[in-house]
Amino acid sequence: MKFMKKVSILLLLAVLTMASFEPPVQAASQYSEEEQSKPAKPQGTTEEINTDAPEVGRPLPAVDNGGNANDPILKNIAGTNPFINILDGFDQVWSMNQPDWRDGTALTIPGANGEVAKYGDGPTVYFDGYKNDKTKVVADKKTYTNEEIRDPETWEANIKYVEEVTKNRTKEEALAAYYDDQRDKVYSMMDAYGPLANAYVEIVNPITSVVRSAEDMDKVLEEATVEDQAQGMGQWEGSALEGAMDLVHLIRFRNPSSSNPSKYFFSSPRPYRMNANGEVKEVVDENGLPVWDTIGSGESTVEELPSGGKKETGERHYQQYETNVEVIPALEYVKRKAEDGRGKDGAFPSGHTSAAYLSTFGFAYATPERYAEFLTRAAQMGENRIVTGMHSPLDVIGARIQATAMTAYAYNLSENQEVLDKAYQNAGEVFGELAASKEMSLYEYAHTVTEDYTFESAYDEEKWEDHEANKAFYREKLTYGLPQTGTKGLDPVVPKGAEVLLKTRQPYLTDKQRREVLYTTEIESGYPVIDESNGWGRLDLVTASDGYGAFLSNVTVNMDASKGRFNAHDSWRNDISGSGMLTKQGSGTLTLTGNNSYSGGTLLQGGTLEATSDTAFGQGDLYVEDGTVLVNVDEALNVSGNLTMEAGNLDIAMDNDETQLNVAGLLYLDGGDLNLDLSNYEIDKQANITLMTADKVEGKFDNVTADDYEVTVTYNHNSVVADIKAIDRSDPGTPDPEDTENPVDPKDPEGPKDPEEPEDPKDSEDLKDSEKQASLTLTPDVTNGEATIETDSLHQLADQGELWIDLRDHNDSVNLAFTSEQIKWLKHHRIVIIIQLKNVSLQLAASNFTNGSEAATIQLERLADIDQALSVVYDFEIKQGEKRLDTFDEKVTLTFSVDSDKVNDKDQVQLFYWHPELEEWEAIGGKWQDGNVSAQTDHFSTYTVFEQEAMEQQPVTDDGQKLPETATTIYQYLLAGFLLFLSGVFFLFMRRRKA
Repeated sequence: MKFMKKVSILLLLAVLTMASFEPPVQAASQYSEEEQSKPAKPQGTTEEINTDAPEVGRPLPAVDNGGNANDPILKNIAGTNPFINILDGFDQVWSMNQPDWRDGTALTIPGANGEVAKYGDGPTVYFDGYKNDKTKVVADKKTYTNEEIRDPETWEANIKYVEEVTKNRTKEEALAAYYDDQRDKVYSMMDAYGPLANAYVEIVNPITSVVRSAEDMDKVLEEATVEDQAQGMGQWEGSALEGAMDLVHLIRFRNPSSSNPSKYFFSSPRPYRMNANGEVKEVVDENGLPVWDTIGSGESTVEELPSGGKKETGERHYQQYETNVEVIPALEYVKRKAEDGRGKDGAFPSGHTSAAYLSTFGFAYATPERYAEFLTRAAQMGENRIVTGMHSPLDVIGARIQATAMTAYAYNLSENQEVLDKAYQNAGEVFGELAASKEMSLYEYAHTVTEDYTFESAYDEEKWEDHEANKAFYREKLTYGLPQTGTKGLDPVVPKGAEVLLKTRQPYLTDKQRREVLYTTEIESGYPVIDESNGWGRLDLVTASDGYGAFLSNVTVNMDASKGRFNAHDSWRNDISGSGMLTKQGSGTLTLTGNNSYSGGTLLQGGTLEATSDTAFGQGDLYVEDGTVLVNVDEALNVSGNLTMEAGNLDIAMDNDETQLNVAGLLYLDGGDLNLDLSNYEIDKQANITLMTADKVEGKFDNVTADDYEVTVTYNHNSVVADIKAIDRSDPGTPDPEDTENPVDPKDPEGPKDPEEPEDPKDSEDLKDSEKQASLTLTPDVTNGEATIETDSLHQLADQGELWIDLRDHNDSVNLAFTSEQIKWLKHHRIVIIIQLKNVSLQLAASNFTNGSEAATIQLERLADIDQALSVVYDFEIKQGEKRLDTFDEKVTLTFSVDSDKVNDKDQVQLFYWHPELEEWEAIGGKWQDGNVSAQTDHFSTYTVFEQEAMEQQPVTDDGQKLPETATTIYQYLLAGFLLFLSGVFFLFMRRRKA
């Protein structure tokens, strides 16, 4: 029994000993990885997105019944005019509350004064019980006595916005708003042409007579100008842009385009007639009589303007209301005069804003390269109507909704297709020729500002050039931040025929796909007026112009570059989500710029797919069947799944990041070419760069190229590393054969420096880049095998330079120590370190110091010589902080001097490392040159040189000692000892039993 207790204790101690010894974690190696199978093509989702138009009754859909707006009777009410119908949600916010006006019976039934209504003039005395009779007490003849605020929260927020804007506007903002009020609306919109605007002006010659200064905005100007509505089109007929301008004229003037039927139907008050609650309260004197202001003097006079249109002057009267809205003083005279009555002064929707959108839609269709800019300019017109104090956010929102539907109606008419096609072709030819003369694409030319505007404009030539600012501004002005008093979270609604609005902006998509784009970029529900617009109010066309907002089903894009313009190259700039996948086909280029999270994967079958954000390809696999993936990212591109190259090209526009492409899964290379663009990468002579990292790497590229550089690629188990050397194309000079005393060194044609020439006294830290050295040699002192260098000496070295540590006087073990400051500097400047001992040298990139900026020591330990070895034996190790670094993303180059007398066959001479698990030497290759053998490795161990046939022999040192034991072999020995121990115990136990 005592014996068994002893055995049990011994067993327990042995087990505890083994449990406490942690075996080393072995880095994955290309020498031991199992071959990985080729990933399958991404499949995406089986979901289908339904973007069918909603089922509606007459007078909707607007694209089918928009012609009613041209009928003298049908145009007047919501029941027959679709462009009033889609705005009728306004009646749920504020209402005249007069049923016979809404249903049209006011056309035939005499009112209190015996007259019938005249919709074309707005509410007459029949409803507008007060005009400018100074003898009538206001309380007895209250204007719009039945009006009702039905959504106080929205209505008060609406007027509050106007109060804030008019209170805080600058003089410059006031001047721009004044111009948008007084100038022709087409003229105002043309500055959205940006770099194309001067060419447009030169061709059609639009002019304006309205020119003011910012200081004028604080003055009460006693005049009102009304320019011809088509003044901004100039002399377009017969011009080089006649085709494009015919479309602008069609949308702006020839198809239903008037906002007046809607304005008269709703007859809402102007902001300057409302108090802070949105109520209309007239200012009266002590007798209850109306209070008037008088501006101007003399009889009313109309003067023709040189640019077309007219200017009006003379005495005018204005009824006063309780209000906090501050109209621009320069526009006080422009308000509706009291003599006209409030009946003809409806605010909802804004007529100026509607005219602006109708104008820009035509411009944008013909020149979609400026699509977002034109729509943003129209949105700015809407904002400027609020800046003047003439309109409110709801007025602007209503105008946008109505103009959008009117445009879609015109685009869907078959009789207009020829005009549409000619406009697109005409603008492309005229502006395309200008772009070609500058060797640019039309899009590039249309976004390259090189000169000031040559015409009078409310804004300068840089105003519309910030795409993201435009996008945010437009999105904000879709709702103006009004409260969501309706139901949130409703599905998007895409009205019938809306897809045509993107036809030239995304010509490579089908109608169904354009509807998907509209669906996935709409604003959310819950906003008054917008929710009741049958989807027209929720469209965000600027965001939609940037492509899909989500892949809710699988998306296939087929681009034909031969058709030019956006067929040749387009950018999707939205942050794309969803479970679907993207398949890119055809010959064109599609650029993805967003912070994408779609999970269905990406399949490239043709053309070019460019990534300009690190998450361009979402969270799925990237699979390249054919075509080119262009990586053009400021940081490393991240592929969240697998990357499979079956064929095609992977083109990388290199930058100075540590890596260019990170693959979370398997990088499977079944062919294809890797092309490196180093035009923006700083390389002096040579650089070792980690191009890609992955969980695992399988296969290789068919070809690797880089203009003006030689590239050698190494495929590691989890990285792809390129050794890049510049091709020297310079003329080294020709030595003079007669000058025997001073021959020219081809590597240094300028010759050696005069030894008596004094050194530049400038501090090395202050050296200019041009004065720094591409290569620097330091010879540190060695004490007891320890070497250090001076930090100041490093500052002479250029970025990506080579730091040579000359220890050639030493043929034994050396430890080279670097401080944390030195490590940080070496990594930041991407330095390559070369350590030279007498018979061995080591070259490694500073980026391999992966433990931050901790201090580090490179250990080169000389071991005893080995029989049959052709060189010395060294064990290499890096310790950085508390971490031992023994595997590297960027390979290390080892060079050993060889005893040539022992060499039988130079072709068989290779560098070997001791593999502790296999307990044998393993070759890593080698290049013989001038008595030296060099090879690259991605890990440290014990190294020496053999001829190939010595590979399988485990050599022993001269004194009979084995090679230094690694943690792995120690663990193996412990395990073997433990097993022997168990065997012995078992033997004793059996003998004891027999005894």
